[in-house]
Amino acid sequence: MEQLTLRRRENILFNCIVFSMLSFVFLYLEYSYRNHLSPFSFVLLKKSVSLFYLQIVSIFLSIAFLVKIKKISLNLFVINILLVSYKIVLGLFIDFNKLIVVGLFVFIVVGYFLHQLLGEYFSKAFLNPNFSKHDLFSPLLVDIPASVILSDQRIIEAQLTNWDENGCFLRLKSPEKIKSFNKIKVFLKDRCFEEQGEVVAWSREYEGIGIKFDQSTKNINVFNWSEFMEIMDELGFQAERLR
Repeated sequence: MEQLTLRRRENILFNCIVFSMLSFVFLYLEYSYRNHLSPFSFVLLKKSVSLFYLQIVSIFLSIAFLVKIKKISLNLFVINILLVSYKIVLGLFIDFNKLIVVGLFVFIVVGYFLHQLLGEYFSKAFLNPNFSKHDLFSPLLVDIPASVILSDQRIIEAQLTNWDENGCFLRLKSPEKIKSFNKIKVFLKDRCFEEQGEVVAWSREYEGIGIKFDQSTKNINVFNWSEFMEIMDELGFQAERLR
């Protein structure tokens, strides 16, 4: 995924960051409970840093890449869960405890569902430009023209590079930081599809924008985004085939 500048971050990112932090808390409380020690001991906290240094490193890396919206954070998130689970399982071999087993089960289940939601979020079209700075003059095999209508009725020509049901990514013909717009138009053969939404991401040097659409209803006078998706599905045309 190209490095993007996000206008706002979704709740799933914050939830995964909080979960990563709480994974250390869970590991720390499990260790103090199993050894019948007070978790409010500063000495125990210092000792846990040396005992769980691998887990701490994985948690830190997972959070760092989540903040930067990197797809590698998906793998790091899994590694974090596995390392914490491995450490707890080792403790269970020494001293089996049903309460810890239940806690570990809940930890793994919550981590699994957060990972699935995070993967779905990273796959959204408005976070995947589908072009890079290494592309030359004509980066796409098929040109799907589009235009962004600003609130002052100024028109910025663009090119559709990625899309799904929730949004799309546009490569601007002239780079510009667009914060808001009135509507976008996408042209497919002799039809024009219009939709409203919000800018949620900018690509490097503002060459493109990620747009998340509003849920609009069909209008008999205007083709909207849902109708565009229906036609693309019927044609079997996918964004990956642009390259």
